[in-house]
Amino acid sequence: MQRLTIALFTLLAVFAHLVPVASARAIELAKRETNADRFARGLPPLPPTRRDTAKRGSPSRVSLAAAAVQKSQTGRIQIRDAHSGYAYGYLENSPYGPHGVNHGHSDMWVTYDYNRKSLHCKSPAFHDGGDYLGGVIPDYNLGQGYSYYVPLTNVEYDDYDGISPDGVVNKYADVVFADEARIWNYHYDSGELTGWWENKDHYHVPVSYAYNPDTNIIVIVGDIDAYLYEYHGWYEVIAHLTAPG
Repeated sequence: MQRLTIALFTLLAVFAHLVPVASARAIELAKRETNADRFARGLPPLPPTRRDTAKRGSPSRVSLAAAAVQKSQTGRIQIRDAHSGYAYGYLENSPYGPHGVNHGHSDMWVTYDYNRKSLHCKSPAFHDGGDYLGGVIPDYNLGQGYSYYVPLTNVEYDDYDGISPDGVVNKYADVVFADEARIWNYHYDSGELTGWWENKDHYHVPVSYAYNPDTNIIVIVGDIDAYLYEYHGWYEVIAHLTAPG
């Protein structure tokens, strides 16, 4: 009986020793096993494995755009027909201000500030007014159903809190004429500049742009259809910030 017990314990010890060896060998064989071997045995393919442990996340399109834009983007503004894509030309750097397309003057170079949503005119030829691209707040509100408009021009830089550059006058109190410049959105993928307008009642409305080739004037409108119905000879346009070159 004692011999049988000793033999049994010996057999268990040998088996316990062989199991890890067999398991390790099975793991090693599994590591060297190919999908062809598994297919031949009627097994599914091996799961995909990474060749290295380092993370290789490729930057997304959005992150690339943010990296390219960073804090600002400089270029010229090309005015194009919103429907045909016809390019009327670049925004003018005229002594009278950036009101239309360049005809006999130089092109206006601007820098878009990504944080401030503004367009700063670089080396402007004009001397009156500010050196930001925007409009002067009228005594009415832009919006759907109205043909109201604001001429595009150069203005002083304005703050969102409604305080004028001198830090005193609140443009929403009794002031009719005040500047508005933080009205631009730059779309990196397309290069298009879109915008909005902050009315005197504090509401922000999306805007469109209209251009008259005869008068060479660009205006900001709240309802492009209502404006084109009211005024003839005007065309809906879009603004593109082109890269230097």
